[in-house]
Amino acid sequence: MTSEVSIGSLNTLNPYAAVKFAEKEGLNSTGLKLLETNPSHLKTSVRRASEYKEYSNWEDRLPRIAQYIQTLNITAVQEADPQSIEDIKGQLSENYAVACSYSHGDPNKNRFGNAIFYNKEVAQLISTSCIEFHPDGEPSSNTRRAAVASFKVNNLVVNVLSAHLKGYYTREPNLETRKARQETGLKELELYTKNFLELTGDVCVLAGDFNEPSSITFTSKNSDGTPGESITESSTRIALLEKHGFENLTVEGVTEPAKERRIDYVFARLAKTDLTLSPTNLRFDNLDMYPQASDHSLTGARLIISNASQKLEA
Repeated sequence: MTSEVSIGSLNTLNPYAAVKFAEKEGLNSTGLKLLETNPSHLKTSVRRASEYKEYSNWEDRLPRIAQYIQTLNITAVQEADPQSIEDIKGQLSENYAVACSYSHGDPNKNRFGNAIFYNKEVAQLISTSCIEFHPDGEPSSNTRRAAVASFKVNNLVVNVLSAHLKGYYTREPNLETRKARQETGLKELELYTKNFLELTGDVCVLAGDFNEPSSITFTSKNSDGTPGESITESSTRIALLEKHGFENLTVEGVTEPAKERRIDYVFARLAKTDLTLSPTNLRFDNLDMYPQASDHSLTGARLIISNASQKLEA
């Protein structure tokens, strides 16, 4: 029997964070004017729970985010908080639902985190769980969480993980500083991967915002402050997943247009040797007719999974 499912990833650009960090893709006309004249006021406005909404374009972006989610059977979502999840759910058709969501940091403070949405007509939810990463060695405001959900798709169990890895400044000239911050995100991914692969099932799909492009070019600084040599490195995060047998299903091209970076990925790994995976990278060019829903593009793939014997017979 052959099973087919489309799975992707979308960083929704949290409405609160968009104003706090003055991300223009998340600002309305008032916010954009303020960005030019008094950007510091945008950051201070988030201290007052309701004021930031005066500068947010969330209500305009919301229907398009829901539309993006509904182009796929299962979507790993990042930068989702309890309120934005409820807002998105209100825009979805009745056959779509949220499987789970987990916030970073203190779970009682409604910070944003990761979620997984799915089409109930295609996938049957089996279970959900959370994987925690404690960069301080114990639960703290810096704790990060990945959302995990297991689905039944026809006769197969498909496990999906939604992650938003810790970022760092890729052009940091101080090599030691950059390496230390880069290492934090790598340890986060290592923990998620290890725990994720312990789940029983047929297919594992790890998707999300990796906060690291496929290659990194930076220029070091000499002791006198002048530019040093230019160095290009491959992504350590992508290499880690490939080492564990994951296949990169992400289509070529940028997923964070303003910064011209490709940092959002979908990786898949078969858990059984008697299965074959035939993925197809998905493009969403038809969504270009709509205004941008986030500072990140939707990325995804269609997975066709079949028994190895079936493929041989075909």
